[in-house]
Amino acid sequence: MRHLKFTVMAIGLTAVPAFAGMPVPVKMKCAVGGEAFTHITTASYTIFGRRPDGKPFGSWHFPLDIPVCPGNGLVMFQEEFSADEVKTLKVLISSPEYRAMRDRDTSYYKAAWLMRSLGRSPIDVAWKVVQASWQADGDIPLKQRYQAEYAAAITALPRDDQSIDWMLMQARAGNAYRELERFDEAKAVLDGLPLASLDVPVPAQSRNAAGEVENGKAIEDAENRRGILRYVKDVRDLADRRNASSQPVRMASPRLAAELCVNGKDRLDADDKAYCESDAMKAVIARFTLPPR
Repeated sequence: MRHLKFTVMAIGLTAVPAFAGMPVPVKMKCAVGGEAFTHITTASYTIFGRRPDGKPFGSWHFPLDIPVCPGNGLVMFQEEFSADEVKTLKVLISSPEYRAMRDRDTSYYKAAWLMRSLGRSPIDVAWKVVQASWQADGDIPLKQRYQAEYAAAITALPRDDQSIDWMLMQARAGNAYRELERFDEAKAVLDGLPLASLDVPVPAQSRNAAGEVENGKAIEDAENRRGILRYVKDVRDLADRRNASSQPVRMASPRLAAELCVNGKDRLDADDKAYCESDAMKAVIARFTLPPR
């Protein structure tokens, strides 16, 4: 499940920035019924950072659009399906439950419902609902329903202290409870994580005679663990402060934090407004010298 890794990486043809985020039409064929249609996606994109809920900032919109068959509304959440899956999907998309979701829910939520119905991994299903919550940014009740659903699903997963993916998803659940203003539940989830297993040193590179790094996976694992540890501590601190913002100033990059403080201050909560008035943030704002809009 590499899509769950904490580290922020450039994706695609980032060696050629001019092409990042260019729309690309893709000819598609619906898995159920065979309808031909065109799906617009991108050949490459770059990620510059992430919100606490995992939504990236980058050269494209996120989450990436999933192909949806125009006629029957099937969300093509994977490229190919087995013959048995196609038969099951045909029944699922004709069901009253799915028909009710077609106009009410986002494509990623419908994908999660189909995945769950096909017996996909609960953690993969939960991740789809996380992404569905990004799609619902402009609809607060819908977003909150998705957040509550995935937080409950994630915290119900079997405990796996050895899995980085499990720990990151638990931390995402804690953040969801924070954004829902369920601060005690957020802290309980975060405090239940095995933080000692995340507080590991990053090993120095070890190279062989050819100069190749031999312990790259160990370095990546340690960096991921330390990244999750920082994330957990930051979200825990926000929960203590009763800050429910989806983009808290304290967890933003310096440039974005300055932008939020100068041009988005009216939309900030009390904790973020107070932080914008701190000497530390005033220094950041001065460094970027952003004029008020």
